[in-house]
Amino acid sequence: MRHGSMVTLTTRPAADAEVARKYEHLSWFEWKRRRSAREEAAQGQVEVVTFEVCRAWKLFSCDGSPCCPNEWLLETTDGDFVQMDSWSALQPTGRGFFPGRVVTAARWPLTQRLITASTAGDPLKPENAEVSVDALIDLGNQYVQCRILRLNDLPERVRSVVGRSAA
Repeated sequence: MRHGSMVTLTTRPAADAEVARKYEHLSWFEWKRRRSAREEAAQGQVEVVTFEVCRAWKLFSCDGSPCCPNEWLLETTDGDFVQMDSWSALQPTGRGFFPGRVVTAARWPLTQRLITASTAGDPLKPENAEVSVDALIDLGNQYVQCRILRLNDLPERVRSVVGRSAA
């Protein structure tokens, strides 16, 4: 299955270790998320998202982990956007750059929670304009960690920062 012309989305069977980790960091009080986790584990499928980045925005002004996740808004070479966050993956380089231009991420299909992410290629200097993470939380589920977005999906205030208007 393809999303756009350069973002590829494929599925593969979930590894036993991935299913076992599915419930980590889920409180018993988060019953809706636990139900989604059970559904995804039962389906046994993982989505693999691969894309090339042309521009990146850091969504937090701090340096990320350990106080905040590494959260990015990434523009792909085909004009789509991917919002990603992780406590351990996507660490900025020593100069604060996004770690690589080609991203491969494994995520759960229903919740779009990140399992793993890796990058390849040259680091990419983030854009100077800050995008507010609050603007993207307006898009719905705050627990999503790997969300593919079209330009029209972005709130107007984010489109103005990325320098593009909806068609």
